[in-house]
Amino acid sequence: GTGYTVPTTFTIGYRYAEMGYTTVWEAATPPLGARHSHEELMDIPLVDKGIFTLMGSNYFVLKYTEEGEFEKLKNFVAWLLYATRGYAVKIVNPGGVENWKWGKNVNSLDDTVQNFNVTPREILKNLALIGGQEVIDLYLQALEDSEPDIQHAAKHGLDHLGWKPKDEQGQVQIGLLEGNWRKLKSIGPPAVKPSIDALDHPDRKIRQTAITALGWLGEKHAVKPLADHAHNRPEDREKVYLALGRLGGKSAAQALAQAYFENSGYNIQTDIKNALLSIGSPAVDPLMKHLKTRGADQWEAISLLGALGAAQAFNPILDSLKFEGGRNEFNIVVRALAGLYEAGGLTDLQVTALKEQVIRLSAICTPSELKPLGSLLPDQSPDQDQQKHDAETFLMSENRFLRIAAVNVLESLGEKTRFDLIEPLLLDQDPAIQKTIQKLLKKHTQEGILWLVNLLQSGKQDTRLAAVQMLKKIYQTEKLDRVQVNTILQGLLGLRKTEADRHTDTYFAESESGAAHTDSIPEVNFHGLDDGRWYI
Repeated sequence: GTGYTVPTTFTIGYRYAEMGYTTVWEAATPPLGARHSHEELMDIPLVDKGIFTLMGSNYFVLKYTEEGEFEKLKNFVAWLLYATRGYAVKIVNPGGVENWKWGKNVNSLDDTVQNFNVTPREILKNLALIGGQEVIDLYLQALEDSEPDIQHAAKHGLDHLGWKPKDEQGQVQIGLLEGNWRKLKSIGPPAVKPSIDALDHPDRKIRQTAITALGWLGEKHAVKPLADHAHNRPEDREKVYLALGRLGGKSAAQALAQAYFENSGYNIQTDIKNALLSIGSPAVDPLMKHLKTRGADQWEAISLLGALGAAQAFNPILDSLKFEGGRNEFNIVVRALAGLYEAGGLTDLQVTALKEQVIRLSAICTPSELKPLGSLLPDQSPDQDQQKHDAETFLMSENRFLRIAAVNVLESLGEKTRFDLIEPLLLDQDPAIQKTIQKLLKKHTQEGILWLVNLLQSGKQDTRLAAVQMLKKIYQTEKLDRVQVNTILQGLLGLRKTEADRHTDTYFAESESGAAHTDSIPEVNFHGLDDGRWYI
């Protein structure tokens, strides 16, 4: 050998050492070729060497396996390893070499070997069992490894050996590796602590098996570890919330309610909502405290309590119609009240109060807007006097949707439009409300312009800005006469003076014609709406 096409034994040793190797193996040595392999290996310098002895299709291995003579097989393998000075048993295509003699092969673990009533699976199992408890101990030790791949490989090896755990701890460990939460559930309380410990496992499948098992095991002290896990591992939250819903009880409900109001994602909130609904009545108290808040949390709590049919929430939910809100908030309350009524837990007094409120709402709302409460709607529409009375009552409501509905009803009844009552609605971004205001201003243009011009002197800057924006819309969409245009012009000039008096430069107005009281209709140009500057 020269080191090129056929390298010498010395070259082999040098090159392996150069690459950093300290040990090399001849990985598949037939017993008859063992002596020659050792002779060549002994001539390789620098590195440690050894052989693996081939036994997968050995005649005596096949014979003793077929006959079930395990002790003879064990003794033969021990002698063969000693005689060949092999380091380990090597199995390549077990039974396949024997079939090859007859022009055949084995294609699966359960094919029959020619002339021997054995299968590759039986060969593998019997050779693996020769190591006895020492091999099993090595596999069990590997089950405790921190690497998921090693754990799964160890379990796979134990399965091939036919090993079954004898104690509950081993059963739990195998159940987690198998992803079999039903096995953990059948084990019962002894599976709780290992399942909680498995929440920190790097393998997601094992974690989620533990989460599901904890939900079915029903141990309440698992609530806090599960809730903490949902916070630390967002990818497992869906499983955690489902498990908490199965666990049920007050502590699970509190954890879910807290998570619901801390998370804003639609999918997350849907998962939590479903879990709270599955818990039922224990979820009511953690939600009730959110009825005292104002804002998004309040409306979310109303929606959930309505879905739960929580009769104790009836009064605060009914009172929420008086709170600041718009069409969406109104719809939430209506659906919640319908849920409480359908649940059947309301007292006679509460049902009566609900019917009376529905009758009053029917004076200003359409049947479609009250559809969830359709069974409580009166058969006949209220008379005009009653409708007028109820509408005037709702004009003072904090709910913007109810106020605008009341304005529309009074308008349809021919009542004088109370622009002063809809002033807060100018700031509402609800398209339906803005459209209603524009409709009223179109019908009562002169009165509406005077109302908006008066608002330009308001002390609230956002109201002044909204008034100018609305004046612009009127000017751009309506055909105005000279008096109306001059009214707008005078209002904006007055606004400039007001702002100057305040030593600010938020707004200013300027006449292109040089005069606001010209005989012709002046042209009004609005510019710079975003920065609040107005040119006329």
